[in-house]
Amino acid sequence: RMAALKKEPGRDIWLCGGGDLAAQLAGQIDELQIKLNPLSLGAGTPLFAGAATHAWRLRSLEELPGGVGLLTHDAVR
Repeated sequence: RMAALKKEPGRDIWLCGGGDLAAQLAGQIDELQIKLNPLSLGAGTPLFAGAATHAWRLRSLEELPGGVGLLTHDAVR
């Protein structure tokens, strides 16, 4: 279904979710935005849990209020 949606005219498809969603769509994601929060948790869920390895190229880094970093990456195909 995602491949069909990407072919339709209009704006981008914006998905917001955790590692399970990212893993299911890993090969179809063109742009990845990560908010980096200055917080140490000690443990967590992988971003692409159980997915194959994919390469990403950093396009931009923006500083947001509260010391949060917004990293935007493009998929390397």
